[in-house]
Amino acid sequence: MALRRALLLSVVAISALAVPFDYGNQAATCARSCPGTTKFQWNVGKTYEYQYESDMKTQIAGASDDHSSLHIRAKVSIEVIAPCEMALRVSDVSLEESSQAMDGSRGDVAGSTEFKRALERRPLRFGFLDGRIDTVCPEQGDETWVVNLKKGIVSAFQNTQNKLDASITTVEVDIAGTCPVEYEVEASSWGTKTIKKTKDLLGCTERMGHFTAFQSTPYSVDSAIQTMPLMKSTHECRQQIKNGIIRESTCSELHIFRPFSRGNNGAMTEVYYKLSLNKERAGVSTTQGPITMKSSLLFEHVINTEEMAATARDAKQSLQELCRKTQDEIGTEAPRLFKELVQRMRHLDSRALQTFYRSAPGTCDKASRFVRDAIPVIGSSASLVLIRDLIMAGDVNNADADTWITSMAFVANPTRNMLAEVK
Repeated sequence: MALRRALLLSVVAISALAVPFDYGNQAATCARSCPGTTKFQWNVGKTYEYQYESDMKTQIAGASDDHSSLHIRAKVSIEVIAPCEMALRVSDVSLEESSQAMDGSRGDVAGSTEFKRALERRPLRFGFLDGRIDTVCPEQGDETWVVNLKKGIVSAFQNTQNKLDASITTVEVDIAGTCPVEYEVEASSWGTKTIKKTKDLLGCTERMGHFTAFQSTPYSVDSAIQTMPLMKSTHECRQQIKNGIIRESTCSELHIFRPFSRGNNGAMTEVYYKLSLNKERAGVSTTQGPITMKSSLLFEHVINTEEMAATARDAKQSLQELCRKTQDEIGTEAPRLFKELVQRMRHLDSRALQTFYRSAPGTCDKASRFVRDAIPVIGSSASLVLIRDLIMAGDVNNADADTWITSMAFVANPTRNMLAEVK
């Protein structure tokens, strides 16, 4: 009965926390709604072609002239499929690098061909509600980094003013997080408006991706500072809008690592990107087919396959080190080593975690106990799969099973896949 009660409470808790965006019900539209338009006049059935330029420069300002820079160039097509329904296509992509050692010249980056193919392969549909982008709808098969990069481009088109001729301070969601933003009308003449958009990145929530051994759920507080102020960051954009169409969007960011910095000197990264309208043409190539996935403009933090393989080796090393340090007694280093073990196990996928669990007994006598104690605090999809399989197979005692099932209620970022495994 205790196991049953714990399982029921865990399912209820995860259901209550489950994220609203994931794989949808094969809807035909990306936007969740479609109110009337008062600010923008995009023409349905037309494609708007932009030139996209992005430059990122990292250096130790004030100490050296050396720098490392990355340059992206592409053609960006915004297709207006239907009212409130748009699609972004990227073509003619180039990825180059430059540095002080290269004397200002640019060269192709290793892997630039794969980079180009991945970005150009599929469109990204999104809902455009008179300036506010409420959803993006990636196609299955696009890698997370590709979707994140396209979200960054789409974010440059967002404008959440109530009216284009009225300055406003509001909060909006985009690739940078959920941020306070200030809109200021800088110029207005001959049908063209220039609007300055400034974000307070220090006040952004849902911006950071963090991994910790502590099982917790984040919460919001009423504060102007929402992220650790290790970085001094600025974000500013200017949009030129004429006859209800964005003609140009130019953005710049400056990120300075505060420790050991003075003024604008220190470890810093400058980011500049620009979208310029080249032409409009009739026709679109993206159809209004079924939607299989919806998400917001927020950056999605993931770990890639190469990092996963490295983490499996690291987890094995952490377990071996924990065994060595606790061979005779549980010393003061044991908590730190156990925390590292949990962090590294949290990054393993289901197959890697299963393999790691099965191989643990061969490490030392205490290894199985360490791994079993770590399982309930991992809080990943892979750990829930392992918990389910071990309980169903009868490989754990009632005390461990009760602890594991109860731990499910504390999963910080539950998904539909997790809920399916728990059921």
